[in-house]
Amino acid sequence: MNAADIIKDRVSIPQALSYYGVELSPKGRIPCPIHRGEHKNFAYTQDRFICFVCGAHGSVIDLVMQLFGISYSQALVRLDEDFSLGLLRGRGTPEERRRAKAAAEKRALELQKLERDKLLYQQQTAAYLAEFRGLNRMTESCRPTWDGSGQPPELPQEWAFAFHRIPAVGLWLEMFENFDRWEALTGGGDSGPGIHTGRFSRGHRSL
Repeated sequence: MNAADIIKDRVSIPQALSYYGVELSPKGRIPCPIHRGEHKNFAYTQDRFICFVCGAHGSVIDLVMQLFGISYSQALVRLDEDFSLGLLRGRGTPEERRRAKAAAEKRALELQKLERDKLLYQQQTAAYLAEFRGLNRMTESCRPTWDGSGQPPELPQEWAFAFHRIPAVGLWLEMFENFDRWEALTGGGDSGPGIHTGRFSRGHRSL
């Protein structure tokens, strides 16, 4: 067997995904780490993978090429070095090895940030959904009534607050209906808004 065949025999797709910071699934279906998808359209086995959205597919070597945007020979060197196979020691130019290593380190950082951003988005969405439901319950529980005679009753403060707050929360949920849109509009966790607490007291900050 040549070096490529040995690498494919010794390094599985799950091993490579895990090494490069991608969270695995017992069912072999995850969001695509190549085009940074949100839904589980990326399927993998021990030796093959395919994304049903972006079309990426192939072996563990193809995976590393597409994850890091490097050439076939760079992917071989990267896998050989990362998994200490000792197959290509002395092969590849120093520049190829340097670029492959730099690309791997950059991608690993990107994947780590992506996972943090996804968690932040999930936390924010859950909090806003909880607030939205709570505000709606509040408007129902203290809805003012008036039969049209005499002076209209004073609006309960809780109802007035909920009535004015609901559109803002609803707008957030509509604007950021999925992770990709949230990341595109906010820049993710590094520059996006802080985690919403889900509290809806009158003193809570506006959107």
